[in-house]
Amino acid sequence: MTQYSSLEQQVIALAGVVQAARMVDQVAKTGSYPAAFFEASLRSLFVFDAPTVDAVYGNVQGVKLGLRSVVDMLTDATKHIADHAHEGDIVITGDIPLAAKVLGNGAAAIRHNGDIFTSANIGGQLATRDLMTDIRAADPFLVQSGRKGGNAAFSAKDRSRFRNALEAEIRKAQSSGLQRP
Repeated sequence: MTQYSSLEQQVIALAGVVQAARMVDQVAKTGSYPAAFFEASLRSLFVFDAPTVDAVYGNVQGVKLGLRSVVDMLTDATKHIADHAHEGDIVITGDIPLAAKVLGNGAAAIRHNGDIFTSANIGGQLATRDLMTDIRAADPFLVQSGRKGGNAAFSAKDRSRFRNALEAEIRKAQSSGLQRP
């Protein structure tokens, strides 16, 4: 049995809900549904003491349709933000490519921990992100040992730095005199 972090279990549960909603929509529009996913969703209604959230659906494959839907929804939301953020807007994100896009549109971008993305630092951050992605993909020891990487926990210092950075960006946007509809 695969061990999932708390966040991963929340994503699997969200995928189950999204999958059910997508199937209801599909049945309403076409009168048909994907049988394998329907069975997993129906089964979930009668599982009361599952040891893990993925066991509610048989396994994580039972919510594959929901997981794909969640990814599609997040991709669409990211694209919408990238296309509509402009000068005077402040985007809070940890998504470095999204930050690069909104900076290119003239918007400000801040991480949840208060780090500010700028035109001077975004190139290096994109390069580091790509390099780290390649290193993680090539590291068989991390995968084989079962260890998981990840970022440090969100701290009070991060919260304070974020609040200060957000206030500074809001003041800067207000002083520029731009009015958003």
